[in-house]
Amino acid sequence: MKVSVFQPSQLARLALLLGVACGPEQGRPASGDIFSSGGKGANAGGGNGSGSFGGSGGSYFAEMLKPGNTAGGSGNSGEPLGEGSCGQKKFDLRRVEPDIMIVLDRSGSMRRTAAGSPGDGVNDKWTATASALSEVLTQTGGNINWGLQIFPTCIATGQGYECAPTPCTVSGGSQPPALNRAGTLNAAIAAAAPILDKGATPTRAGIEAAVATLTKEKSGRKGFLLVATDGMPTCRTSPASLTDPGDTDSDGSVAAVTAAVAAGIEVFVVGIATADNASSAQTLERMAEAGGRAQMGATKHYPVANRTQLVAALSSIASEVRECTFNLGTPPPSPTDVAVNIDGMRLQRVTDWEYGSGNTSVVVGGSWCSKLKAGTASAAEIIFGCPGVPIL
Repeated sequence: MKVSVFQPSQLARLALLLGVACGPEQGRPASGDIFSSGGKGANAGGGNGSGSFGGSGGSYFAEMLKPGNTAGGSGNSGEPLGEGSCGQKKFDLRRVEPDIMIVLDRSGSMRRTAAGSPGDGVNDKWTATASALSEVLTQTGGNINWGLQIFPTCIATGQGYECAPTPCTVSGGSQPPALNRAGTLNAAIAAAAPILDKGATPTRAGIEAAVATLTKEKSGRKGFLLVATDGMPTCRTSPASLTDPGDTDSDGSVAAVTAAVAAGIEVFVVGIATADNASSAQTLERMAEAGGRAQMGATKHYPVANRTQLVAALSSIASEVRECTFNLGTPPPSPTDVAVNIDGMRLQRVTDWEYGSGNTSVVVGGSWCSKLKAGTASAAEIIFGCPGVPIL
């Protein structure tokens, strides 16, 4: 084996291996999703990785090589390498996993079909929603911190989740966001199955409870809400109201979304079979526009009429929040002497990539981020340089 000796003027390179081989043993998950965790060999220089794209537990490091050093190394101590190293340190580089709280409507109308008929526990909105969520949570649970807030959370003695006589109650029913929790969340959703026409739609209170959970967690990750509901928000004045048509709460729900955004939490809005209810659809449009994550085009929220459409909407949202952000841990020793390559192409700073806050992360954007998400980009490289030494 030939061992190269690097001179002081040479640069160290940090390679992010995004599936350069065909199987999990080479750092790419068998599923073909570069955002999945799992797979060996994720480190580009001798650490212990578990994700082909800096996934959970994946550790990458950069080292400015000194005379006598060979390419490689181990650990992530953060200690300077000493004289001749340009002050370069070792860095962890981890993809930032977002938090999403599902704010799930389990009002009694969710036990009806999309056409409005009473459901049979097989063909109804709740069953389709639970099934779609199960599929998406299982597929993406390794790279998104999913959480859950159901509403309402009322329980009547001896009647499970019947929601009488307090159909507007929202107290508890929260699962904080974390990775790999599909089993736990799917079980919680199954246990919360509503009873036909028992339970109102306290959307505002559900949103506020989800925001409180995210705020309490203080994870430092980007947080989102995904509100999935089938009707007009109610419970404006009376916690016991159920059928009073004058107790709708459109303004309160929009205000709750606005407050979430002010707290740094953006909101996606999914309308489940609301196409025949103009008032409900209008309210969801207002919520979506206030949430900061409205769809492009004429319709701002995500309207779905069946399980297939719901899976597509949830998958689209999950993909959208997978930001191409990579933590460096500490700023590069010379932030102006850094280059980013993807598939051998040099990206341009500002137009293609930029530093995150405090120069402690790199954010790839535009079409390059889309390629990384789609898996059509095979390898990315970040090069740390020294002042006055050109980056080749």
